[in-house]
Amino acid sequence: MRYIVFIGLLLLLIVFFKLFLWLTVFIMLILWFVVFIRLFLWFVIFIRLLLRNIVFIRLVC
Repeated sequence: MRYIVFIGLLLLLIVFFKLFLWLTVFIMLILWFVVFIRLFLWFVIFIRLLLRNIVFIRLVC
């Protein structure tokens, strides 16, 4: 009887560990996605500013 309880607890632990790992991976992916979107937005803003400056310099010169 004790062995059955022990095996059951072990299986529960393994399942919880797997769920925890999946959750951690999921959170990490979401964080990376957010960081990537922010970097992409900064990159777009930077390119727009550069293009605007280039156009402005051409108009001035």
